[in-house]
Amino acid sequence: ALLALVIGGYGLFSQMSTQAPQQETVAQDNNSNQPQVHYVQVWRAKHDLTRGSAIGIEDVEREQMQLDMALEEGINSDIQLDF
Repeated sequence: ALLALVIGGYGLFSQMSTQAPQQETVAQDNNSNQPQVHYVQVWRAKHDLTRGSAIGIEDVEREQMQLDMALEEGINSDIQLDF
């Protein structure tokens, strides 16, 4: 049983030590001088819809918008629809 604990501990240690360099490279990529662009998901109607009527997937199309453009149109978060 002691041998199993030693082998398991070695496996965990080696796995954690190999993941650390990968996390550092990701952190370096995030610190680049390029501004990050954030997107929101919106749904646009393909045609005029009547108020109170049920809509289906064929009535709308999904679109990704940059957050700054969405804010100009009054959208401040992702829009979720369940069909």
